[in-house]
Amino acid sequence: MRWEKTASWNVGIDFSLFRNRLSGSIDWYHKLSSDLLTVTDLDPTTGWTSLTINNGEAVNTGVEFQLNGEILRPVNDGLGINASLSFSYNKNEVKKIEHLPASGYEALYSLHEGYPINSIFSYRYAGMVTGEGEEGSVPAYGWYDSEGNIQAVDIASNLFTVDDVVYCSGRDPKYVGSFTPEITYKGFTSSAMLSYYGGHYMRARAEDWSHEGTYRGYSESELGGIPSSYLNYWTTAYNGKLVPNGYPAQSIIGNYEYMDANVVRADYLKVRNIVLGYNFPRRWCEKVHANSIRLRVQMNNVATWKRNNLGVDPEANDPYSGATLDKTPRSYTMSLNVNF
Repeated sequence: MRWEKTASWNVGIDFSLFRNRLSGSIDWYHKLSSDLLTVTDLDPTTGWTSLTINNGEAVNTGVEFQLNGEILRPVNDGLGINASLSFSYNKNEVKKIEHLPASGYEALYSLHEGYPINSIFSYRYAGMVTGEGEEGSVPAYGWYDSEGNIQAVDIASNLFTVDDVVYCSGRDPKYVGSFTPEITYKGFTSSAMLSYYGGHYMRARAEDWSHEGTYRGYSESELGGIPSSYLNYWTTAYNGKLVPNGYPAQSIIGNYEYMDANVVRADYLKVRNIVLGYNFPRRWCEKVHANSIRLRVQMNNVATWKRNNLGVDPEANDPYSGATLDKTPRSYTMSLNVNF
């Protein structure tokens, strides 16, 4: 085992125009990481079939852009407008991985050459079908094999092969941007921060597919926690239906987490905060023997616009498992800063 290595190439330019009223920078980078710790297949005669060693490679390529503008300079403590804009693009790819998944199920969570590091691999969901369980015919999560045939067995079985696995997308945002405007006028200041993340996907609402009695399900004693999507569950006939019934998990064949039906776009735009401030006039400060007094009010986590139609906040969702996480609550703060 040894240190992982990264070779980086950067090309950038900084600029300033119109007497520093417009400034910014543009950077391009290419980073090749080698000797990454990865699972590597070995010759069985060594006594090991695989080991985690320094043998992987990945590449990151991207562009970063920053722009700052003094749109309106204040005159005699008048109106002033400033803004800052940043944008970045990143693409990462696994360049070398010497490990072949032993099964289709392992391929769902393995690294694959030519694909992003944090990729989403799934099985093609074919709807609810009839499968054969220990007690006879039971509902099953149907899936399409590589030849287009519908199967009704668990994806952990040998019938689910690497060829049946499909790539859905990467979990890491390709595009990240932020915009921060600021307005000043006679001691008042107002600013906001907007953030954008896009170009990626996530698994979402996977727990909606869980059933009463499971560790992630919704029991009858917790009816207040049942999501509205449960209204779409079938009640009698299930063949061909998209969403299963709330039967106990032991009555269903299959795995709901890895289906492609749970993969949705993860793009979102969020207003991080809005800040209002006021600097008290100098003459007011002198009356209390202070050098300066500033009042500041801030609202955090103001609003979020999501591209998915499920209403799922990507920041309150595990993009790999689809489990819902705690949302960041909206908060308010007020502060008074007095300098003597």
